Amino acid sequence: MARKQRPRPPVVPNQIRAGNPQAVHKAYMRLACLELERTRYQRERTIVQARLQALDDRLGAIEAEQRLLQCQTPNQSVPSAEPVAAKDERAPEKKELAPRGAGFSFRY
Repeated sequence: MARKQRPRPPVVPNQIRAGNPQAVHKAYMRLACLELERTRYQRERTIVQARLQALDDRLGAIEAEQRLLQCQTPNQSVPSAEPVAAKDERAPEKKELAPRGAGFSFRY
């Protein structure tokens, strides 16, 4: 007749045998914190990827619109938004605008 084996006792770390259960608790808490941090970074990564995709889509739309406008007006200059007025000695001089395509210029 075969001898029935008794179940083995669970493996107990040396810290618990030595009377230091705080080390085991500290390790479990560290594992839990690492899991939470990993989840947070994964969520942040998906959000950033979605935002990058939206930015890429918008850049593509801008380029398409620029190509469309360039096809409609191949060699014509874009009219300025300010009306041309006769110079008056009393009127202060206006700063000249940067040429088209020179980039953004902020004035405060």
